Amino acid sequence: MLDSLEWRRLSKFASDFVPGMHGTHQNFLVQPFGAVASDSACKIVRAELVEVSNGIKHTGRKVVLRLRHEDWFMLEAPGPLRVIQAGCHQLHQEFVLDCTHPRTLVASYQPLVQESTVQVAEVFSGGFGGWAQGAYVLHRAGLPISTRWTLDIQETSIPMQQAQVPHLACVETLEDLRELTPHADEQLHINANVEHDWWLHCLVHRPINVLVASPPLQPWNNHEKAPGLNSSDGRLMLRIVDVAGAFGIPVVGIETCAGIFQHAHYPQILEAWSAAGYRLHLQLQLNLLDVLPCSRPRAMLVFVKQYLSFPDPELGDAWNAAKRSTLSNALAIFDHPPEIQGSLSLAPEVLNMYMDPWYLPPARDQAEQMNQLGVSTAAVCKVLEDQVCQALETGFSFSDPLQYHTTPEEFVPIAFQSQGRVVVLQVPRGIASEAVFLQVGLKVDAPLGCPQAPFFWEPITLSTAELPHLHCGGLASHCASSQLCTVLTAGQTFLIEPASPRLWPQLLCVFDSLSSDQEDLLCYSLCGQRLWYAEDFVGCIVAATLAQEAPELALSLISEDFVATKMHMEGSSCVITCPASNAMNFWLGFPFHLSEAVGWSAETVNFPCQHEQPMQLRLHPAMHRVHTAPHLLPSQLRIWYIVSRLEACRCEATSEHGHLVEVQIVAFRIWEGRLPASFEVDRLTDWWSEASVACAIPEGVRLFSGPHQLPEHTEGVDLSRTTSFVDAVSASTSSQKLFNALQTGKDEQKWQVVVDFAKEAGIPVPAGINLVARAEQRVRKTTQRKKQEGRMQVRAGDVCIAENFFQNEDGTTAAMLTGLRPGATGVLLADADAAAELMQTMKGVQPDELGLLVLGHACPCCAIEEGSRLSFPAVGRHCGSKLLLAGCLHSLGGKAVQVSKRHNVDVPLPDVLVCTFSLFADEWEAESWAAAVQAPVKTVVQAFARVGLDKILSEPWSRQFRLKGKASSPSLADHISFKARVDSKSCDTLLANSGHNHVYIVPRRQDQSLQSGYAIVWLGPTRAEAIKASLQVPGQLGLVRARDRYGLRVPESRHEAIFKQLRPGQAAPSKLDVKHLWRMGPVPANADAAAIQAWANGSKWTVKVLKALGPQHWLLGSQVEPPQAYPGFNGQTVMVTKVPQRAAPTPIVQSGHLQGRQTSAETPLSAPRSSTEEDPWLTNDPWAKAAFASTRTSFASLSATSTPSRQVTGPSEQRFQAQEARLQALEENLQTLKEQHEQGHAQLLQQQAVDRQTAQAANTALHEQQ
Repeated sequence: MLDSLEWRRLSKFASDFVPGMHGTHQNFLVQPFGAVASDSACKIVRAELVEVSNGIKHTGRKVVLRLRHEDWFMLEAPGPLRVIQAGCHQLHQEFVLDCTHPRTLVASYQPLVQESTVQVAEVFSGGFGGWAQGAYVLHRAGLPISTRWTLDIQETSIPMQQAQVPHLACVETLEDLRELTPHADEQLHINANVEHDWWLHCLVHRPINVLVASPPLQPWNNHEKAPGLNSSDGRLMLRIVDVAGAFGIPVVGIETCAGIFQHAHYPQILEAWSAAGYRLHLQLQLNLLDVLPCSRPRAMLVFVKQYLSFPDPELGDAWNAAKRSTLSNALAIFDHPPEIQGSLSLAPEVLNMYMDPWYLPPARDQAEQMNQLGVSTAAVCKVLEDQVCQALETGFSFSDPLQYHTTPEEFVPIAFQSQGRVVVLQVPRGIASEAVFLQVGLKVDAPLGCPQAPFFWEPITLSTAELPHLHCGGLASHCASSQLCTVLTAGQTFLIEPASPRLWPQLLCVFDSLSSDQEDLLCYSLCGQRLWYAEDFVGCIVAATLAQEAPELALSLISEDFVATKMHMEGSSCVITCPASNAMNFWLGFPFHLSEAVGWSAETVNFPCQHEQPMQLRLHPAMHRVHTAPHLLPSQLRIWYIVSRLEACRCEATSEHGHLVEVQIVAFRIWEGRLPASFEVDRLTDWWSEASVACAIPEGVRLFSGPHQLPEHTEGVDLSRTTSFVDAVSASTSSQKLFNALQTGKDEQKWQVVVDFAKEAGIPVPAGINLVARAEQRVRKTTQRKKQEGRMQVRAGDVCIAENFFQNEDGTTAAMLTGLRPGATGVLLADADAAAELMQTMKGVQPDELGLLVLGHACPCCAIEEGSRLSFPAVGRHCGSKLLLAGCLHSLGGKAVQVSKRHNVDVPLPDVLVCTFSLFADEWEAESWAAAVQAPVKTVVQAFARVGLDKILSEPWSRQFRLKGKASSPSLADHISFKARVDSKSCDTLLANSGHNHVYIVPRRQDQSLQSGYAIVWLGPTRAEAIKASLQVPGQLGLVRARDRYGLRVPESRHEAIFKQLRPGQAAPSKLDVKHLWRMGPVPANADAAAIQAWANGSKWTVKVLKALGPQHWLLGSQVEPPQAYPGFNGQTVMVTKVPQRAAPTPIVQSGHLQGRQTSAETPLSAPRSSTEEDPWLTNDPWAKAAFASTRTSFASLSATSTPSRQVTGPSEQRFQAQEARLQALEENLQTLKEQHEQGHAQLLQQQAVDRQTAQAANTALHEQQ
């Protein structure tokens, strides 16, 4: 039964990355190593796959890990990591495990951790939390144990839990869990379904030593029809096994119904725990009646990891300390007082349900009842007290947890003085003064007490021509190449080093200067967008704090209200007037933290508004610190207003219906995020105009996408796709030609110019969302084709046969030969093109073992002698890659070479078919189709479950979404299909219901060929006609659909009869298994398909007429060869030629991948002679050096050879010498001219770069002054 249930999704760890895992989620043990790379999305590190066998770790394939930034602390773990449900991808030669998906978990492999307390978690806690109460009993007994968190789905259990733990923290979503402080000591309650996966993150950030659970009891009661694992509640027991095994929790306690011991599925439960690496340590049957007046028989099970050594439990005769006293035992019979009798009187329905009035206690208040009553686990922990003590002595090691210390001061104040004013910057201690001046963009006139060394170690005051100030992008620096980042707070200005290891200590110092422990720390860009990662700390950022009990007021609150405001300047102050109707939202959403960070304090006048008078915000510059210049403040306010609009319009990061967009002003980025696909660029123009009017500055603007100005009414385009498109066009055509075309055309036509170039080069234009899906499909197919080609292009010189695979007749290992020579014995690997000659040469020469292993599937030696087809292990000669190759073994000697069978295991294989399940949107309601798009497999299973068919498929894969026959995104698809395995015994039952439930099935064999035994009667374009036909045919096998054409599947043996029944008067098509295609012609032009079929029947050749290939040629299909190559057709000679089929060649590499392949020409048998090797036959040849020279030599070098030249005297000698001198001078002049040209070109490029920077700076200054 366990094999039929998919219960080990989390706890089954793979030992290697195989090609079939691409695109799936798997579990691995990995050991990170090497340096960690980081970007805005994730952290990347190399790792080795680890397999643990008998407590010994074995490393294997190297992979690449993509980790979330929040999981960085896992890299500090000393041992391997558990990577659960990681996305598996193969990029080129790299195997990537993507751990950034929300479903992926990364946990430490260490089963025992250094802690001072045994941490317990309770699942299915209910309101009483009996296991948690038991932990409290042990804690009172002096044992270091505490409950860290509990989990249950019933919301009614929360108030009861809070009665025990008044300060209980409750979470209901993953976002709530992430907002809590990791590794906190307070108890936590998770209100979640145990079958969901998001709560598993609690096992990572709040790890435990003991997991206890009280799963539902009904499936395991004493009733003979108790469903056990056949019910969803019963399978929750397997869920606990899967979770515990996945995270390697050392000890697991289970409380369930006492009937589980007699249940038929109890052996399967124990088998599941054993498969997950646990053994049963303690098994008890207890009853709460022994200590409290309530009968609750329960089974108590304790499982421990198999590698842990625990002593056997010693329970004694009774688990309770003393037997409960009752009035019956004391034989005390007397009338109850009226007040007691009243408390003992209960309603009949309560008594009939589960109460026994003989054992009812007197009434108690809620607190006392909570302490006295509960599940039996509160008492069984007393029994386990000795066991826990022994566990502390034998299995666990405790120590104090790591302590975090306050980071020392990292900054030194540097004062800048100019014209009687002083501002102070906090710069990193020991930083080079040049870096600070580069960031600030100032020239130092004269240092006042400046040290000799150009580093800042102590406070210093510098005299400058002007003070540092801010513009809309940060400090007004004249150099964009600075490696520092400016951090603005409400009172100070810091410089930090984002690329330095000192970044985190510096940030701690910044935040320590801001807040107390009761506040949260926030970071923003200067434009107001929230920053979440340190990689985003570029240029200038803002650091602020937020009280824990206060909500974060988003900038989007002012998106609709800033339009009603007006701004004007009063001297050096800025006044913003807001009507009373908009004052509340504007005051709540105005970025006071940003205005204070840029050096402008805010004063609120008339808020709350009195007598419907407008509110005023008065902003005053802080002259004692770095601040934004007054004439630039309106531009800064306009940016905040536009960002508020963008924040209000943005999509969620996980949305599939949005585009990733970056918004810039000139070359300065103000916002990055996802906007809806329907977003129109004209809205940006409107927002700019509204913000400009509100800030009383000019509103002119032009919109560009890259270098192209956008026309009106343009929908947003994904920036990454557009960039890739433009880069591809530039690379595929002449850059000068493209540049000239863009320079001469109008701005609104430039995009069309790029599109025209793309069409000429065959580059798809990113015009719609479906193009992304189709492009991904093309890339996937190209990657698969290249991978397939790599599997077929293997030569014998690239690999060598693995040792110990072939053996001689006496059982000894056969030698692996590299060449044939007289007397050689062993196995020789050869390519197919050389195999025939080798076989004819060496056949029968060697009396001992001599084998010829022909690489590949096309063996020419099989025409001479039948060989043995096999797959054999090999190793790459140059890279050491392990491979499994296809070949054909021939024995050339007197004794046969055999394959070792020492590691072979024969197992029975199930009889399954591979079926394609298809759904069409026009047959489903919109709501049902949306659910099918989200979970197609679940939808198909539910469709067959409605007719009583359960567990119809297994192992689904190859999910595809199509729109009008082409690849599409899921949201736009009109056709969904996937493949899955189906038991052949139940296939006919599924087919009989297929189509009727709007799920269509195509049965295939394992080699993807159609399953025999079925035939289709095609009917017409309407589904109603097919349903009507199915009612007329008993034993039909379901409806069939091919696009807009419907048919009825019937048994092949009844095809002809049913065809005549449904389509009377029409000839049934012949059923022929086509194995070969033939082209026949030329035939008379008036010959039709019937005439061709009649001619074939007359020629005694069974064919199927497929289609016409023109007026006089036809394509035929047949199982056999034609009787004649040049037959006659009505007295006219025709020719029948075979059409080669485009069947994919079978790959030589059956498994593995050959890396670093070198051509077979580089093998020792055919390696070229080294250029430095002396050729004895060319010792006196004057052209020997020229033949082996790797580069072209000059005339001067040729004249200086050591080979003796013929001497010429007289006038000829003078002419030769003069000509030689002129050639040498010409060569030197050409070399000098070339160097001058290269030097001039380098100077030109440098000057162009300087001019470009100057123009950009001037342009930025002009825009800021507008």
